[in-house]
Amino acid sequence: ASNPLDAVVRGSVVVLETDGGASWASGVVIGVHGGGGEGEGGRATQPTDADQALVLTNAHVVHPSSTAAGGDGKGPFVRSIRVGIPGTTTWRDAAPVYVSRGPLDVAVVAVALGGDGPTDDAERLVPVKRRRLPGAALSGGLAGAP
Repeated sequence: ASNPLDAVVRGSVVVLETDGGASWASGVVIGVHGGGGEGEGGRATQPTDADQALVLTNAHVVHPSSTAAGGDGKGPFVRSIRVGIPGTTTWRDAAPVYVSRGPLDVAVVAVALGGDGPTDDAERLVPVKRRRLPGAALSGGLAGAP
């Protein structure tokens, strides 16, 4: 039997690459928005130049000297960020829109989306939201959780 979490995270977890492959990290899609309007689940209904996804990652990924990473917060940000689109070999440019300046090691990057038709980027990225998994307890807990 397959793990029910596989279906939940497919399209919701992405890989980020910084500075041309100098380092990588994971991120979680928290929103997909576009100038063409929004459909179910916050997904863009039509691709436009304004389409973007927001990805939650760690602050030290985009700002290696962040205070959350043990630095003084004054060092440089990374020079480039790319996000891999799930199910493809496509990479899209991204830029930080929020980097925590305190002890929380969190950042949000905006990813410029592209493509057209049924396989455009906006269709491949799925914002994380609370879902009831098959076999999950009625209290909302995950199956197999203590």
